[in-house]
Amino acid sequence: MARIVYRSEDGQDKEVSVTKNGDQVLVGRVEQATIRFGDLSVSRKHCVISWRNNRFMVEDNNSANGTWVNNQRISSPTPVSNGDEIKCGEMLLRFLDEKADAPKLKVVRSEADNAPSTSERPAAKPTENTSEASSDKAGWKDSTRPAQKDVSNKPQDNARSGKSQQNANAGMEQQMQELADLLRKTESERDELQRRATSGQKPKENDQAKQLKTVTAERDGFKAQLDETKAQLEELKTKLKESEERGTGYSVQLESVTKTFRQTREELDRSKTRVEELREQLVQREDHIEDLQRKMDLLEDELKSVRGLSTDSDALMRDLKRRISEKDRQIDQLNDQITETEYELNEAREEIRQLQSDFNRDGGELTKLERMCNHLREVNEEKDNIVAQLRRDLEEKDREIKQIRMGVGLADLEEERRKVVEDFIRKSREVDRLSDEIATTRRERDEAVKGAEEIRRKLDENDEYLLQKNEALKAAEQKLKEAKRELAAETRDKDRIVAELEEVRTSMQEFPPESFHRLNNELSSTRRQLEQLQEKLSDARSQLAAATAQPVVDAAEVTKLRAELRSQCDDLRLGTDSLHANLSTLNMFVRDIQNSVQPLLKLRDRVVDPEVKQALQDAKIEAAVESFGAVFSVLEAETTMLEQQVTELITALED
Repeated sequence: MARIVYRSEDGQDKEVSVTKNGDQVLVGRVEQATIRFGDLSVSRKHCVISWRNNRFMVEDNNSANGTWVNNQRISSPTPVSNGDEIKCGEMLLRFLDEKADAPKLKVVRSEADNAPSTSERPAAKPTENTSEASSDKAGWKDSTRPAQKDVSNKPQDNARSGKSQQNANAGMEQQMQELADLLRKTESERDELQRRATSGQKPKENDQAKQLKTVTAERDGFKAQLDETKAQLEELKTKLKESEERGTGYSVQLESVTKTFRQTREELDRSKTRVEELREQLVQREDHIEDLQRKMDLLEDELKSVRGLSTDSDALMRDLKRRISEKDRQIDQLNDQITETEYELNEAREEIRQLQSDFNRDGGELTKLERMCNHLREVNEEKDNIVAQLRRDLEEKDREIKQIRMGVGLADLEEERRKVVEDFIRKSREVDRLSDEIATTRRERDEAVKGAEEIRRKLDENDEYLLQKNEALKAAEQKLKEAKRELAAETRDKDRIVAELEEVRTSMQEFPPESFHRLNNELSSTRRQLEQLQEKLSDARSQLAAATAQPVVDAAEVTKLRAELRSQCDDLRLGTDSLHANLSTLNMFVRDIQNSVQPLLKLRDRVVDPEVKQALQDAKIEAAVESFGAVFSVLEAETTMLEQQVTELITALED
């Protein structure tokens, strides 16, 4: 079983055991730490020491100042052995594993001329400038870095004590000699163990293997220490030489050090002043805590008075819910009347659509007749062109006949004359046929004109019928306006109910005032948007009724009206979307109110005074919050109904 020794902040030497059963030793500032320090250079969970992979390992937990093993910062799990130093921030720990060194101690004393034991090795002969002197005080803040800093950055110390520097050099040389002797003894021990292993002496092979491994590790450690000591000696010699060369400037540096000392002293005085100020602040905070306690007592008294207000609020909320239900039934009746009116409007719209279809069909026949007349006119012109061409051909033939008479025989002339006459007769028949077709076409055109006049007469009859329907639609529009006026009256009643709900809100003093202010603004904004949407819906229905009441003759005008209505419907849809967004925000505010009530409920559970606790229970805070949520649900249902009406209007417009 291994141990970790350290010195606590109160100056006591302590140790912690580390077993091989999977236990972990946590070093840090948390309460759960096995080795706990209060120094701020140590992280909350600085490092962990445990048995892993058949050896003891130390692992850093991403600490701020890092974990150091034998002056080497580790970044991954690192094995530790007997005598290793573990530094966490400015705090030092020493790892001891005596069982691993027990066999080696026996061999060293029996085979190595009673050489010093390994437990004595780390402190072979402490000197003034080595880290071994400070490492014996495990748990204290690391003093090796300030000593090295003085050696490297403050040569004036050497100027003040040149003799101490020479003594340090002598001690360093003596330590190097001792390390060299220990290294030679360790090598002799290793050779002896190897010789025994090869000669067949096997009293305890496992122990010897462990001893050999330990001796090899010690030899490597001695070599490393020897190299480090040599490097330190060379560095000290170089620094001594530099300090001797800069001896003339030591007085100036001494003044600088004195000035630094004075500044440090002044900083210490300021720190003391700051401590006094902090003490005064602590006293002020204690007074503030007492004030808060008095305010808590006042709050408990106010909670007693809230009990009566909450009871009255519950009764008023129930009455308001009942009245809202009655208004909802009246609104449903008005919606049924509006639905019937819209059904009549749809029937009238269907009749208008049928008349429009008949008009389009008759107009198509008229267009067809006009196209036929144009075609016949083109055919007539084509035939006239053919007759003119035949006449030109006849004149050409006459000229050819005259030419032939002058140079051709009578037989040829007669033959040519016969061909010309036959051709003329054929062309004349074709001209007669074309004349008949032209006459037929003219008769068909006259019939088409008569049909167009008949269609115009029917359109005039349709206009009279549409005027009659217009009167009926105006009557339906009047009914719709009356229904809207009733709906506006119901809306005013709802506004009055909302005003009463706002009066109830003022009685609920346990909620934060800023939350009620935000909620009041959102309710007002939502109400205004609801009224604007209802006005837009009324305007859209009025325009739709006016559009359907007019005679449908100009398709372009109908298309324009439909586009305008569709644009207004899009505006209505945007308005409903904005209203939904505001309702979502209002829902968030309701949740904020519910969350603000939770601390009050927790306070009710922690109150010890039975009277105060009973007063908080009788306040029925949860019921008040639920009633407020019910009012929000009613407002959300009204918005959903308005959105459905807008959707139905858009659907009717698209139909």
